[in-house]
Amino acid sequence: MSVPSGERQPLVWLMQRTDAAGGVTVIMDALLEHLQSRRAWRVEKVVQRDQGTSRTQRRLPRWRRAALDVAAAARLARSLASDRPDLVLTFTPAFGTATAWLARRYGGRTVLSHHLQRDAIGRLASRAVALGERHALFAATIACSHAVAADFPETRSLEVVVNGVPDVREGADESADRAWLAASHGVPMGPPIAFAAGRLAPVKGYPVLIDALPSAPEWHLVIAGDGSERGALEARAQALGVAERLHLLGRVPGPVAWSLMRCADAYVQPSRAEGLSLALLEAFAMGAVVAASPIPPNREVVAPGDVGLLVADDPVAWAAALRRLRDEPGLGSTLRARARAAYEGAYREARMLEGYERVLARVLAGPR
Repeated sequence: MSVPSGERQPLVWLMQRTDAAGGVTVIMDALLEHLQSRRAWRVEKVVQRDQGTSRTQRRLPRWRRAALDVAAAARLARSLASDRPDLVLTFTPAFGTATAWLARRYGGRTVLSHHLQRDAIGRLASRAVALGERHALFAATIACSHAVAADFPETRSLEVVVNGVPDVREGADESADRAWLAASHGVPMGPPIAFAAGRLAPVKGYPVLIDALPSAPEWHLVIAGDGSERGALEARAQALGVAERLHLLGRVPGPVAWSLMRCADAYVQPSRAEGLSLALLEAFAMGAVVAASPIPPNREVVAPGDVGLLVADDPVAWAAALRRLRDEPGLGSTLRARARAAYEGAYREARMLEGYERVLARVLAGPR
């Protein structure tokens, strides 16, 4: 987009502490491309540390991590003083609060975007956000779901911009089907499969699915993702005698995961905390049979219209849900149609990007 000669382009930072957070990174990249194509702004993506550095630092002693955080804050202060962005959109609560304080000193504005429930961001970050709101450090605050918004009642200027995803049906790898699973990962062709996609971390709740397998003897569980809990999950399955029905694929490309959502008999998400899962919305787009935990963000999108099954964090409940899907074949077809309709009605990526653009434009047009 062209700018009149002599007119200064506003500098906008899209800032994240680390690019290890998958969903937020996806949103940032999409928003960067969207804004650069539609607005006469200088839009830059700013990441304080990359994924590899973040993993290395997690293994360091606490005092060493604290020292590195102080050094990162000093670098941020220097960058802000040098570049003086007109607006910073930050996806990191605690670091974002520090950014807002530093930016305000020269007249810059900060928009904070929440992508996790309050319990999941940690006590320190929660206190930092409350402090920032008390001192009116944020020009606006965005929440990725109504459930997340409800967790931050102290927010002065809040807008819900519900997460969205592109129509991943168009990019799904159709070769990643049941035959591919059998040939590449030894998943039998006949029995029903429950598929999950996400990092192997405690917050994802995968142990409850493994604990449900003994009471759902026909089902196989296939998980795409990797992480620190891989060994613990394998050991749990071995102890319960269901190791041959647990298939950990490791990381797979997005198009493969999307295709598996469609060909699986159920897409399962037993998460214990989310903001609004992009993987869940991708499952909607693929017309998957969705079964998810009843945490508020999941309930917000699954309950209206009975888009899927909400299942308590209990192995008995999950086994019952899987048996129901097996015993009621017509239920799966109904849920597939409802999931796709929900995506088309509310969760397209373009709607989310336009929501962010609207908030940022309003802030830039306001007083410094």
